Amino acid sequence: MERKHFLILLALLLMFTTSAIAESSGRNSDKRYMGFAPAFATYGSILDTSSELGYGAGGKIEMPLADILKLEVRGGWLTDVKIGKSDVDTDVVPVDVGLALHVPGRLFDRVRENNIRPIFLGGATWAYMDLENGYGSADDWGWYAGGGVEIGKERGVGLLVEALYRDLDVNNNGVSGDIGGAMGNVGLYYRW
Repeated sequence: MERKHFLILLALLLMFTTSAIAESSGRNSDKRYMGFAPAFATYGSILDTSSELGYGAGGKIEMPLADILKLEVRGGWLTDVKIGKSDVDTDVVPVDVGLALHVPGRLFDRVRENNIRPIFLGGATWAYMDLENGYGSADDWGWYAGGGVEIGKERGVGLLVEALYRDLDVNNNGVSGDIGGAMGNVGLYYRW
């Protein structure tokens, strides 16, 4: 099995295992506040690279590390992303591992009263890229950082809105360029 297939399989396994652990810890936990509630989110994405827009979808699992700090594992798929200034498109499958800081309520009491919770996030990205026009495939490491809000009850279903910057490059078979840029995610979260 090639290294990239192994890493994709490992990331998917981690996401599903994390989900099962999150569900069992959510049921047995006697904590009654959001801090130790695991969450799952799914969203649609738009990536604005230096040359044009790419579209896709993704999801993430959050596991609590502390009251306001969460470990997040993300997976996604973006299609028809232009590589720098070239005429080559690629499909990108990013897998992210990072931290999400849920801002404490005492800093944003008025906002929290309206069920709006700010989030800051960042971490490492590994991406598999399927280059079109016979250029093969590539993978690379990068990073992401950004922020967002959850709108809705602390437990249950709500709206997730995120703005990220993703730094990622391609250099394969004579094709090189930046496929990073500003990215927006809008979707739903579920916290149990």
